[in-house]
Amino acid sequence: MRHSDDADRRQDGILAPHAELPQTPSAEQIMSMPALITYCDAERVGKALTSPCDVELEDESLLQPDIFVIPSAEWRRLGGGLPVRELSLAVEVLSPGSSLHDRVRKRPVYQRNVPEYWIVDLDAPLIERWRSEDERPALVTMSLEWRPDGAASPFVLDVERYFNAVFDDR
Repeated sequence: MRHSDDADRRQDGILAPHAELPQTPSAEQIMSMPALITYCDAERVGKALTSPCDVELEDESLLQPDIFVIPSAEWRRLGGGLPVRELSLAVEVLSPGSSLHDRVRKRPVYQRNVPEYWIVDLDAPLIERWRSEDERPALVTMSLEWRPDGAASPFVLDVERYFNAVFDDR
């Protein structure tokens, strides 16, 4: 897949941001990252990152999840260059105007290729947890556990505390 011009960076007619453009992670992204980074490093299950980063899970489907975990084997393969081709977790934080894109266009791609996909809905406030086989999401408001392959213990996100911190920071 070429990435030389905007025509090559469209997904369903929507321009995907280019990986080299400067972009500041949102407060919601930053606040959830330290615990996830620490967990992934301690469990040795991969690397937790934020976009911008090109992720191509299927041919001609370029994505940039807000927060994601790259499995260790894929992280080692990336020495050969982008795009990322495998994730163990993808997270999108809904923003005004992104709901259709995150829930309708991206979700099927993530469900076919990633064991877990979380949609953080700041308005609800809740996290939609989608797994590969799910027809409907689990709506999580209290505690969210994630145990990727190879982990001895789960990552536990206190959802209520997470949202309290997000709203206190605004």
